[in-house]
Amino acid sequence: MKPKNKLKYWLFPILTISSAAVIVPIGKNNPKLTKNENINSKFYEIINSSTISNSDKGTATQNGIGVKRFDIIFKGTSHVDLEDKVNVIAENYLKTTKKNLVYVTGQYLKTISIAVTENNDYETLKQSLGKFALNDEDVSSLYGFNTDYTFSDFIQNKIKQSSIVSTATKIPPRLNPEIAFDTRPVYSNYHLYELVGLNKDVIYAHFNEYVNKNPIKVGILEAKGVINNDETPFYWNKKYGNGAHWRNEWFYTESYSNHANNVGEILVGQKGINPTATLWSVELNTHWNGMAGEMNFFLSRGVKIINNSWGFTDPKNDIPNQVYNSNSRYFDELIKSNPEIVNFISAGNNYSGINTDELKTDPYKTLAGTGLSKNSIVVGAINDDYWQTKTSYSQVGSENNYLTAVAYGGEYNFSSKTTKEVDFSGHGTSFSTPVITALTSMVIQRNPYWFNLGYDSIIAKSAIISGSVKPRYTNAIYTNETGFGIPQFEFVDQAVKNLKYHKKTGPKFTANHSIYLNKGDTIRANISWLAEVSNKQNIVDFDLKVYDPGNSLLTWSTLGERNTETVEFTAQKSGYYNFNLIRYDSNDIKRDLAFTYAIKRAKN
Repeated sequence: MKPKNKLKYWLFPILTISSAAVIVPIGKNNPKLTKNENINSKFYEIINSSTISNSDKGTATQNGIGVKRFDIIFKGTSHVDLEDKVNVIAENYLKTTKKNLVYVTGQYLKTISIAVTENNDYETLKQSLGKFALNDEDVSSLYGFNTDYTFSDFIQNKIKQSSIVSTATKIPPRLNPEIAFDTRPVYSNYHLYELVGLNKDVIYAHFNEYVNKNPIKVGILEAKGVINNDETPFYWNKKYGNGAHWRNEWFYTESYSNHANNVGEILVGQKGINPTATLWSVELNTHWNGMAGEMNFFLSRGVKIINNSWGFTDPKNDIPNQVYNSNSRYFDELIKSNPEIVNFISAGNNYSGINTDELKTDPYKTLAGTGLSKNSIVVGAINDDYWQTKTSYSQVGSENNYLTAVAYGGEYNFSSKTTKEVDFSGHGTSFSTPVITALTSMVIQRNPYWFNLGYDSIIAKSAIISGSVKPRYTNAIYTNETGFGIPQFEFVDQAVKNLKYHKKTGPKFTANHSIYLNKGDTIRANISWLAEVSNKQNIVDFDLKVYDPGNSLLTWSTLGERNTETVEFTAQKSGYYNFNLIRYDSNDIKRDLAFTYAIKRAKN
């Protein structure tokens, strides 16, 4: 437990920028997109509050993504002492001392959050911090959160005192999957998990091998609520397994959520996929420095795989969030600075609009808000039918961002005590997303050597795309409706084991990989890298070209607006096929590149 009197009050003069960036308003009050006259390329501003909700057509909550403040994000390649940076800011730019600032450092995330208090002026801080950001080469970006929610409001509302609850009892793990899983076949979800190659035998085999081996942690970030780890879905995890936790500190006022229970159950619970993983559950709308605080909390607990089954609920009337915006950029900057984060985002359920007792929105078809994060993995939902078509609610990709993958949208069975033990079910991109998150956690657990070769974020994305298959309704490698297709556990695992990783490539980079294929083999190959977005355009670009055994150009992928390229073909003759990787842009920005492939062998 953290006593109140030990909370540090540092006064908060910190972020100034003589450039105003794209202002992304979020919420019901028709926020306006504005620019300052003197543009600082490192500064972005978010005004007012955003309406967010869990992605299950559920309730919405008004959220300012934290208090009025400034967040400074440092480059992932820099080794910085954040406390020293605060000293520099305070003494050189604000003409005060560190003890007079209200700030939080994200040691794991490489961020500094400085609150605006009653003793500070937002615009003055913006100017001073802007100068710091421009002068300090370690700074990647600066965010101003010009919301109505102040630090004083935060202090008045955060009265709750408690401690982090550890839910895993220190007793030998139970090796019996009959206890870890709900064994009643009529109430299971195996018929839905089989779509991605996770049948009961595969799930049980993974459990038996990894319950005491290669520990892994996953996190769920929710717009509203956390798991109740005393309920049925997490009985085994809490009593015998590796734990199902929720954050419980006096800084936070989190409440239980059935939606969080459902997402968590698909990930690690008794009707779920990978109970060998440790689960951490966090609510988004409680911490004063918002997303930076939540992501830093995950990293402090060793969580690098994060599921986001929430999104902005009214994109049709939230114009700035329809295009690449400060919220999607914020995710991208955090991942770019912390490239081991594998971040999953649900595509959203607004395609046909939402009409429930608690939430009504107009239809909006394409990805929006945080779903435009190019460094995340965005997951949509398809119907449980023969043709595997997009559901009526799942939002689709566009020129603003691509959909990565899809899984069944439901109906999923759940076992939370607050609902009917047998009959409760649900559907939505909220539930297709944790299926792919759980699958990825299994693949990472099985392949520590390969993931240690480079950044988990791009290795996982590349392998998920390489390891996917086309839905039956289409022969296209990519469609806006279903992305790059349906990940297959076997092929994603194979793709990771076929990884070729290139570090710090420059503008003249080129590489060639020869792969032997038998006639009739089908191969899918992918390259992925972290996006570098300037003026809403990805300015780091690679191309992927394939030459047949006769050295004739066979196929290629050269889509400059994405930070991923994919090819797929069936070999017409046996021999070595050459895969040529080319850095196409001329920007002097170093980028790691992950090349993976999966082969479906021809039947003899």
